[in-house]
Amino acid sequence: MQGKRPNSLSSTAKNIILWVIVVLVLLVLFNSFVKRPGPDEVNYTVFKTLLQEKKIAKAKLQA
Repeated sequence: MQGKRPNSLSSTAKNIILWVIVVLVLLVLFNSFVKRPGPDEVNYTVFKTLLQEKKIAKAKLQA
């Protein structure tokens, strides 16, 4: 009976590891397909042109 117990734990550990891997793969796939589009990045010349044409509602500057 003692021989069965380590095999049982090993089998349980393998199942847990397998499920963790499956969940991680599903999360990666979900994140890659359901990406929210980020804001458009433009250079300063385009920004000035869009600003003069009043086509900019909001801007965020980052250094």
